[in-house]
Amino acid sequence: MTELVLSNDLAPTFVQIAGGTTPSFVDGRSLLPVWRGNNPTSRTAIMNERPLDDSKPGPPYHALITQQYTYVEFDTGEMELYDRTRDPYGLQSKHNDVDYAETMAAFSLRLRAAVEGCEAETCRTAENAPPLPGQTLSTTP
Repeated sequence: MTELVLSNDLAPTFVQIAGGTTPSFVDGRSLLPVWRGNNPTSRTAIMNERPLDDSKPGPPYHALITQQYTYVEFDTGEMELYDRTRDPYGLQSKHNDVDYAETMAAFSLRLRAAVEGCEAETCRTAENAPPLPGQTLSTTP
């Protein structure tokens, strides 16, 4: 399976297996449609954030993760972009590379739109937005 999935998808999956209905406030989604080969719940991106937490090192951030890229905006104003097809271990950020300027701008806009007020259905909508530059959707279950 090459789909973007999260651990918060497990609860809705188990609820669907048990024949229940997932509450609307839950951020995750059932993985059963993906496992069955029809991808209506497939994501084009994953939103991730690390809020301020004095018990953990490092600055807060918001991130957008696609099958190809990881884009991060730190609360310090710094940004990082990793092209995991060319750099699978994320060792060289492309944030200053002019060849990635369009991708950086698109990711920044999408991340800002997604993060503001993201909760339950608005998060699911943001994760299912149209593909970003250089991104293709997998249809492989």
